[in-house]
Amino acid sequence: MATWRQRSPWQALLITTLKINFRSRGDKGRFAGKKLPFLLLALLVLLSFIPLELLFFSFFLSLSRACLAASQPALVPVLIVVAGQMVVLVFGMFYLMSAFYFAHDIDGMLHLPLRPSQLLGAKFLVVMLGELLTAAVIIAPGFLGYGLARGGGLAYWLMALLVWLMLPLLPLALDTIFTLALARVANLSRQRDVLRVLGGLLGLILAIGIQFFSQRFAPGGTAYLPGNLEVFQGMAGRIGSTFPPALWAAGALAMPDKVTGWVNLSLLVALSLVVVGLTALLAERVYFRDLLAGREGPGWRRRQRPAPVSLATAGVTAALWRRELKLFLRTPTFVMNGLVSTIVFPLIMAIPALSRGDTASWTLLSQRPLLAGWVALGGAGMVMFLNTINHVAPTAISREGKFIWLLRSLPVEPRLLVRIKLLFSLAFAVLGAVLVSLVLYLVLHLPLAYLAIIFLLGLLSSWPVAALGLVVDLSYPRLDWVDPQQAMKGNFNGLIAMVLALPLVLLLVLSVFLLSRLGQGYNIIVALLALELAVAGLVTTSILEGMAEKHFRKME
Repeated sequence: MATWRQRSPWQALLITTLKINFRSRGDKGRFAGKKLPFLLLALLVLLSFIPLELLFFSFFLSLSRACLAASQPALVPVLIVVAGQMVVLVFGMFYLMSAFYFAHDIDGMLHLPLRPSQLLGAKFLVVMLGELLTAAVIIAPGFLGYGLARGGGLAYWLMALLVWLMLPLLPLALDTIFTLALARVANLSRQRDVLRVLGGLLGLILAIGIQFFSQRFAPGGTAYLPGNLEVFQGMAGRIGSTFPPALWAAGALAMPDKVTGWVNLSLLVALSLVVVGLTALLAERVYFRDLLAGREGPGWRRRQRPAPVSLATAGVTAALWRRELKLFLRTPTFVMNGLVSTIVFPLIMAIPALSRGDTASWTLLSQRPLLAGWVALGGAGMVMFLNTINHVAPTAISREGKFIWLLRSLPVEPRLLVRIKLLFSLAFAVLGAVLVSLVLYLVLHLPLAYLAIIFLLGLLSSWPVAALGLVVDLSYPRLDWVDPQQAMKGNFNGLIAMVLALPLVLLLVLSVFLLSRLGQGYNIIVALLALELAVAGLVTTSILEGMAEKHFRKME
């Protein structure tokens, strides 16, 4: 086995980067002496994914059987591959931008005897490993369902493994080119952070735009019947003409025991490697220059200082709120992660209906008071879901990073500090409630009274969820991160908070079910739900503020 000194500098860098990202000392310190609770929580988090994976699996298994019966063997692999690559294309861009330009270990690596492409390549591979795991949430049940439907042998499972390993390479290479180009443009302006945020959102809009136009050609629900599946042939052809790698991957999966399947895989690998090679050439020319330029301006110096706070010139609450806002806005990675989860899902809700312009039937249904009431409760649940997955609350303490000492040194009670962080997290719930209400109004034309119910119950349901997230992050903060993504999406606290919120969700669903079975009116159900959520919010906030003094004293 090669020792550290026998490894090449690039190998040593790659291993070190992997250790920093996947076996950080911060996690060891956070859960030191608490291995059993940590293992139980990890097991609970994994078990919480089982219902989602079973849902994906049953959907792809049924769809695969229908497509195979209609002699459309390549359609399901196309859909799986496009869905997986779209996930990587959207979320990979934020991870790459954070790893390339905002990680704290970049400064130390600049002095190593490495070429720009080697430094960028090591971070690229680390991000790719994370995206492989992310894409597996969709890819694994899809490939499994398709394989069982077609009776795949050893050749299929080997091909599925190879396609999965190659899947993130091309979209991440395209993301890298976009990120390098964005850094080149951003460094021409003094507003670099603003341009990077806007550029990331522009990439998100482009990805959603692709989804919007593809939905205009998507078939209706009856197309899933074997007799109507011929329309999918045209859709698969459109996907192939605009993005041939999707058809190559699908062809490889549909014909794993034929030479044509392996030719398709070879084309996919060849194109991916060519684009990666072009990305490496581009990195050699622009990466170090733009990286150093980004550290010479005033924007970089602002990011290296803690977020300022002046308690003398403004009210304490207002000053702490402004500090929280500056801490969040000064790092584009935080902004994009917080906004993407809040914005994307409401847009996805609207795309299928608005892209086809078919809202008449939904509008008619929404005029029925009973159905409109249930839609409003579903909208409130959507707001709660958005506030659960944006990870703003479960990372509120972790985002302080090495500047946690400043927060501890303020002449302010810890309970007020956590209260401000809770209110800041709920600001994203307000944004989510506005977007969900707007989408349901545009698509379903819900009356204003039901939109008000969505807004009220959405905020109330987000209150205990955000408080629980802060309780988790206050108990196990991740403060010694080197990459802003580690403080947000790479923070295990977000998953723990999601699991802890499940009992509240089950309680709400059970309450609605029992009240409806008992014949209670809709207004009574809404009032009791609001009361339950308000009590849950008060209890969790009281627990949070009670923990603040003890846990702030222990932080280092």
